[in-house]
Amino acid sequence: MTPLAATLAGTPMPILAMLSLPFLAALAVRPLAVISPRVAGWLGPLTLLSCALLGLWLLSVAGDQPMLIALGSTGASLELLLKVDRLALVLALVSLALVLLSWTRREDHPDPARTRAALLLLAGGLVGLALAGDPVTSWLFLEVCAMAGGALLLIGGTLRSLTAMLAFVRWSAIGSGLAVVGLGLTLTAGSLANGNPAADTLGRLGFGLLVLGFGVKVALFPLNAWMAPAGRAAGARVLALLTGVLPALALVNLSRQLTTGGAVAQGADVLMLLGMLSALAGALGMWRAREFPTFLIGLSLASMGAVAVGFSLPWPAGPFSALALLLHFLLVHSALFVLAHRWRRRHADLAGIAWRLPLTAAVLMLLAASLVGVPPLPGFWAKLMLVLSLAEYGGSAALMVLLILLLSTAVEAVAWLRLLRQLYARTDNDGFGTSAPDGTAGGLMRADRLAQLLVPSRWARAYGLLVAALLLLVTLSIASVTEGLNRLVVPSGAVAEPRLAVDGGVALWREVEQ
Repeated sequence: MTPLAATLAGTPMPILAMLSLPFLAALAVRPLAVISPRVAGWLGPLTLLSCALLGLWLLSVAGDQPMLIALGSTGASLELLLKVDRLALVLALVSLALVLLSWTRREDHPDPARTRAALLLLAGGLVGLALAGDPVTSWLFLEVCAMAGGALLLIGGTLRSLTAMLAFVRWSAIGSGLAVVGLGLTLTAGSLANGNPAADTLGRLGFGLLVLGFGVKVALFPLNAWMAPAGRAAGARVLALLTGVLPALALVNLSRQLTTGGAVAQGADVLMLLGMLSALAGALGMWRAREFPTFLIGLSLASMGAVAVGFSLPWPAGPFSALALLLHFLLVHSALFVLAHRWRRRHADLAGIAWRLPLTAAVLMLLAASLVGVPPLPGFWAKLMLVLSLAEYGGSAALMVLLILLLSTAVEAVAWLRLLRQLYARTDNDGFGTSAPDGTAGGLMRADRLAQLLVPSRWARAYGLLVAALLLLVTLSIASVTEGLNRLVVPSGAVAEPRLAVDGGVALWREVEQ
């Protein structure tokens, strides 16, 4: 590393640039569109790509200890704190990549600059959420993400879009109110902690309300009421961000807040309960879904529930399993929503499409198998670690959560099998079902229209193949991948470093004394 690079690595300048560039680009994109629409169209992707390259460089020079950056004057009543470590940088890079994947050059809205500004604002909020080091900073960037999400839901300009936006904003306001009250009670409990018996009660209540407030953004059941209208109104790319990367980042940030200051015992029980309910509700939603986007919303809810349960378990086994589930979910979830960009029809309309698109159907089957947990795919190892962590945690509550998660996995498997059976159903007209929405038979024009609506684009199929190849690569190198996840969860300089050893097909935790 050159002296200049070493100097920059020890200063907050690259981190602040990575955080602020999306916000500056969001402010500039609309005025620039008046001068040059072409330049304004390229401003967003180039900004996101620059931030991603900067994040990769920071990840390569990051040390074992996190860097704490306080934004604000020393001794100020309100100070924002950033906590930058390898895990935060990885999550920031994932969020930038998924926003860049959701970017599109062809816009249906008459004002594409508004969509680009909202996407850039969401990207900046996600990066800030990944780097946030205290509850106040987390709440601030969550509100930025909520504002950008509401703007993206309103882009459609229809009554459904307006309804979805109002539902999202209403529930976000409720969550923000709960989070602010919980934060106030937590701060009050901290000031009364010196021998005051009321401090523990206030602390538990405060952290419980904080979890509930974050639960709206995390889309945990029953705080996910905004997801249904969003699924009916928003496009696939917007849904992928609002039901995938945003809940994932909020959940990781919430877990990091709860594990500071010995507060796991105060907020983990609420997070475990919400996670268990979310996993079951999401699986039942998948089973009841009749449209592909609704099916994927249920999948998001079930996956976030399992991740929440993992983050509620003691460190390091619980966070390790949760992080493995979360990264696997983000990878597969993005590929599924890329396919859903055109697969926005009923399951019955997808009948027989596998015979027309055999490679796409095979990729979808591989993604489904990994999500359900079929060995030896990566999803199996992640779910196995969660099961082992729950079994090691012990107690009647953990046993009940384990049984609910296993039941949810079984329901998810049945839902996937029913969808895949529909895809491989034998139909007429070259593999496409032609039944009209009312059940009557359609004509040749109906089949042609279905072909246009259901066949994914070339880049969608290419991205699906890329994700499938990554899943197979991770399966072949599972030991190296788990070693990298261990370094994200536990720094290499820790006194006792837990490692996941894959030995003979069995995953075991080993305490390595330093």
